[in-house]
Amino acid sequence: MPPAAVLTLPFLENVAGCLRAVAHPVRLQLLDLLESRRLSVTDLAERAGIAQPAASQHLRLMARAGIVAPKREGQTVYYVVVDPRILDVLDCLRRHCV
Repeated sequence: MPPAAVLTLPFLENVAGCLRAVAHPVRLQLLDLLESRRLSVTDLAERAGIAQPAASQHLRLMARAGIVAPKREGQTVYYVVVDPRILDVLDCLRRHCV
């Protein structure tokens, strides 16, 4: 087996920033809802059982981290997962954090 790659500090700082962006139960729930479809902020808030401004705030934070992105269609803003690697993290959490 080859030796494990050495994780550099810049890489680990990037990983930590990504993890901070999703390290909240509501943000994890929003990612779960967005895993296989795009949803409007209104739909996300309703399905997560939170106020729309709270959903928008969580989504903006994840958008700044490059995890999700808003897509405007007319008056409606939809969110989509733009970095599918975060879904691998979500799958890992499903398997190991029971």
